[in-house]
Amino acid sequence: MSRAKRFKRAYKPFWAFSSLKESFVRTLLEAWGFRVRPLGIGVESRREVKETGSGPDFAVYLGDELLCFIEVTGPNWHYAPGQPVWVTYDKFRKLHAWHLKAPVIFVFLGFNDNRLVAALYADYETLYPYAEDPRYIVKAAPYGIEETYIQTPYTAWKPLRKLVRELLPLVRA
Repeated sequence: MSRAKRFKRAYKPFWAFSSLKESFVRTLLEAWGFRVRPLGIGVESRREVKETGSGPDFAVYLGDELLCFIEVTGPNWHYAPGQPVWVTYDKFRKLHAWHLKAPVIFVFLGFNDNRLVAALYADYETLYPYAEDPRYIVKAAPYGIEETYIQTPYTAWKPLRKLVRELLPLVRA
């Protein structure tokens, strides 16, 4: 069985919850007046999809103008505000090509006991120095399969409510 299939199997119990996190982010962006288009395989799907691949979850537009790509991430349990924020290293590297087309923004939703305790965002450029520094690279197996993560400081992230102010200046005059 391939690594991607093993990960999908291990992640299966969290698929529906992750779909709700993606829907929350989409609803928030649309409430702010942006047009949101799902891109990633299985985005907002309540069921596991068979396809594999990697891309951002959403493309965000104002009118017809592409503003950025959004990747929704974050643990479904045991997160406490102020802890480092982990981003999957492989996912980060795969989003590099997308970053060359438009800004890539990671939206982090951290949960503890089914409660949202952190809603943050950071752009690719902010996280890049941590991805290049071996001191911030860690290995862990939260889903039973070891993965490599970028352990970024909590202070590198901004409150999600401020994202709208960062997106609007991306609109060309």
